[in-house]
Amino acid sequence: MKSILSASILLLFLAPVRSQSSLTIIQTVDSCIVLFDFGNAALRPEADSALQRLAASWRKDSSLWVRITAHTDAIGSTADNEGLSRQRAAAIEAKLQSLGLPLRVFQTEAFGEKKPLADNNTDKGRQLNRRATIELLSAKPSFELRALIVDEKTGKGVESRVLIHIGDTYLDTIQTNRAGGFSYKLPLGTEVQFDIFTPGYFVETKTITTQTAVKRLRFPVRPALAGERINLRYLYFVTDEATLLPRSEPELQKLLTFMRLNPGIRVEIAGHMSYTDAPPVPKDSWQFELSYSRARMVHDFLIDNGIAPERLSFKGYGNWEMRFPSADKEAEHRENRRVELRVLE
Repeated sequence: MKSILSASILLLFLAPVRSQSSLTIIQTVDSCIVLFDFGNAALRPEADSALQRLAASWRKDSSLWVRITAHTDAIGSTADNEGLSRQRAAAIEAKLQSLGLPLRVFQTEAFGEKKPLADNNTDKGRQLNRRATIELLSAKPSFELRALIVDEKTGKGVESRVLIHIGDTYLDTIQTNRAGGFSYKLPLGTEVQFDIFTPGYFVETKTITTQTAVKRLRFPVRPALAGERINLRYLYFVTDEATLLPRSEPELQKLLTFMRLNPGIRVEIAGHMSYTDAPPVPKDSWQFELSYSRARMVHDFLIDNGIAPERLSFKGYGNWEMRFPSADKEAEHRENRRVELRVLE
């Protein structure tokens, strides 16, 4: 499960931190990519429908503005490629103006060959690099959120690092002050997620919808003491298989960061099943084997990513420790078929 994309959380965690974001909150409302033929700035026929769609979106909200970023492959001189990318941006701008967008809404950047999307040594890669990206952008009203990270048991502030993201887009990495406080400017009316990393504590994920009335928040974090346990809530398996779906990668990366932040901790990965209104399944049953295999998959991921084997163990529990033995709601079944992190010492 190693990949460049799956390492994004760790890279952000190690990145320089800031105490406050830019005062301007810009969000992408819609976008498309237009490809070009070699050495050519003429729009292909297939670009028409994409640009028509963006123009229709702009007509619904003329407060939006348009950012065009144009590129080339690496064949030819740097100067020629910069000029060609400017021509490509101009062709898109002219087309959108013909569809009713005024000159004032455009922001154009031409990069030539400087920002390739793919390998310029292959035909496929060069084609992907002969592109322009067109984005409809909005400037959203914003406010400054102030938050405090506190110990769940004592209520005292704890110094932490916080990753802030909206959906799949990571905004920033924040280092709190020593008392656990931080501030950040956020767009209004948006669901924002905070991943909180604190040495000696479980990783916590908090989600809020930003409102003008919500400006000061307290985010409690749980001490990761021996005997404590926590669900790995955002692991998603293929039904009846020990196969993780790609959307599980952020949760795995948070777990990996937790283990690296706390080098003295030993843990057990515990797998559970939802097999309701039934006696405890035997160890040779497929239900028990599935719980075991899912726990082992998470265990192996950590070892593959450098966590020492002596810090880890894993165990399947079948349906022996269901929280809802007669579950009839999906939320209850989800609590039953969980993977837990248990702190041993």
